Amino acid sequence: MSGGPRPAALALLVVAALAACGRPEPAAPGVPVPVVTAPTASVPSAPPAPPGEGALEPGGHVRITFLDVGQGDGALVTTDDGASLLIDLGPREAAPRIDEQLARLGGAVGAVLVTHAHADHLGQLDSLARTARIGALWDPGFAEHPVAAYDRALRVLSSRGVPHVIARRGMHLRLGRHADVEILGPREPLLHNTRSDPNANSVVVRLSHASAGGDAGTRHVLFTGDAEHPTETRLLEAPEALAADVLKVAHHGSKHASSAAFLRAVHPSVAVVSCGRANDYGHPHAATLGRLALAGTELHRTDLEGDITVDSEGGRLSTLPSRPATREALATPGRSARATALDAP
Repeated sequence: MSGGPRPAALALLVVAALAACGRPEPAAPGVPVPVVTAPTASVPSAPPAPPGEGALEPGGHVRITFLDVGQGDGALVTTDDGASLLIDLGPREAAPRIDEQLARLGGAVGAVLVTHAHADHLGQLDSLARTARIGALWDPGFAEHPVAAYDRALRVLSSRGVPHVIARRGMHLRLGRHADVEILGPREPLLHNTRSDPNANSVVVRLSHASAGGDAGTRHVLFTGDAEHPTETRLLEAPEALAADVLKVAHHGSKHASSAAFLRAVHPSVAVVSCGRANDYGHPHAATLGRLALAGTELHRTDLEGDITVDSEGGRLSTLPSRPATREALATPGRSARATALDAP
């Protein structure tokens, strides 16, 4: 994307092109038109949103499935009015799990959001670009950390006219009539000279579902990619935007994320750790599990419980793991002979 449009300009181009066509039929069943807005201060004359956008309508059913992809992240969001969003794809070896999920959607997904340029999140994006119908690709931009599989995917998606959006704070992706995804990070200038700049500049999003009338009926789910403490410090500049019922724990439960201050701001009732069984990094770390316990969260782990399904409907949330695990097991840190003081990369 070097030399291309700035993120806000790209967002407006996407919206303007769609508005000019009068909200065309999506390229695939269940593919939402990627309506993007940037912060008002930087958009003096944004085009009007297409019909059906604006305030969320109360009601509907949203399902979030945190997929057991091994040591990585992958989550599928679906709505009962046909919208869908895949957030990360896990490692490449998780391809059959991703393909299985998309097959249930007719081989199509409304949007794919890749939080950052690491293989345990990017997965088989290049092959998925060839075999699935993708409505839009969102990511933080990989110019500083080029990845061959990502470049291959971009070429395929570009040849098909699939919108590519560089995600930045203040943008939104609408998921049907009842749900919205807000980009909370990254923002410019990007973070540099951290333990891992790709992790630090992960796309962080909050899903909001107006499952019932009023603010009390809106449920929130926070997805954090592999964000670590420097990212959390930035996000805490606007703590009110972090409050969520469900937290996808950052960086697979690394000790370098999920600070006490961050957890206080999010105040989740449910926390989900996505990590692999007997992984190489000792995830989740004992320190992180301790902070989650002190925060009083209901903990779930894909390494022990498989897929974790969260349903939002009628102002209520329900959480269902694919297999049971005891509280003692869930509270036990990951173990690995290769785990080091630096934890994961």
